[in-house]
Amino acid sequence: MTNSEISNPRAVLILGCHRYGLMLAGHGRSFLLIRNYGNTLVAPLASSAQSFPRATTQRPECSVAVLLALAAVIILVRCSPKSSLT
Repeated sequence: MTNSEISNPRAVLILGCHRYGLMLAGHGRSFLLIRNYGNTLVAPLASSAQSFPRATTQRPECSVAVLLALAAVIILVRCSPKSSLT
């Protein structure tokens, strides 16, 4: 970038939009390449169903703990003094 481009806000905006568009196009292309490669993969056959341990019927009750932790974070954020960033 030259000094004249830096002093011209319109040129900076256009250049930024151009770079952002190129970035999005590059990420989209990468996604399509990875997806295309993933579609060519084949899962290996399972050796036997008995080689895996049987699932337990008991469910871990962690959802209550997760909800309590989430509620605690929300309450702490709501009750904390406002930061200088906002």
